[in-house]
Amino acid sequence: IYSSEIPISAGEIQTNENGDFEITFKAIAPLKQNEVNYYNYSVIAEVTDATGETHTQNTHVKIGSHSLLISADLPPIMDSQNAKDVLIKAQTPNGKTLQKEIVFKLEKLKTPDHIIKEQPWDVDTNFTTIPIESSEISDLSIEATVLIKTLNTKNDSIIPKSIFQALSNGAYKMTLTATEKNGLKVEQTAFVKILSSQNNEMPLKAASFFFMDKTIAQVDEQIKFSLGTSYKKQDYYYLMTSGNKIIESGWQKINDEIKHINIKILEEYRGGISLQVFF
Repeated sequence: IYSSEIPISAGEIQTNENGDFEITFKAIAPLKQNEVNYYNYSVIAEVTDATGETHTQNTHVKIGSHSLLISADLPPIMDSQNAKDVLIKAQTPNGKTLQKEIVFKLEKLKTPDHIIKEQPWDVDTNFTTIPIESSEISDLSIEATVLIKTLNTKNDSIIPKSIFQALSNGAYKMTLTATEKNGLKVEQTAFVKILSSQNNEMPLKAASFFFMDKTIAQVDEQIKFSLGTSYKKQDYYYLMTSGNKIIESGWQKINDEIKHINIKILEEYRGGISLQVFF
């Protein structure tokens, strides 16, 4: 959360016989205390030595409504055939690593059997609803609990890729829960769409779906570009270029599925390639 800079305190202090000094201040929070917020405080000290020369030092302190931050590097889309370990971290707001027990829960979401249609305006009208894709999966209900596991970041801070390799195509919710020293619960949630490059099934009903397994590759390596739609008998235009050169283009058809396109990186592709799809 970002807010404008607010002066909190200023003044003068004297160093002790060892040249040390302490700066204390009240960490005033400009926003509501019942919200989960974190704030950056800047402390600027100007010290004048015996010769009259002034030295300035600036340090930053992050303080929040919670003393514990938990996170996981879970990507929003994952290919179960090329899944990777997911790293879990427990830290203070200032980035200090903590040893914590974290409860990891993975739940499969109940995806609709149709492409979600939303009203593209906020006010009540008599216009016909225009179908558009909803990219939000956080409002989907829970279909089933897949796994609950307790991890200790002292010995085990990895969610193994084998867990994601065993998942079927679909949408999933991951919840991490830990307890602060004061007994307060801290919770972090993330969502992931699982597909498999071994089949053509969409992870959920959507007007369009795109995924590239990597964005950096060396010559002779392969990248996999996946595109899909839940519409039947859909035409799309596919264009791949490198610089000003068209590598591949043309109209193609797709029928309620994902298509996986393997692209071998050639020497002439140095500098990058561009992929564009038009439905």
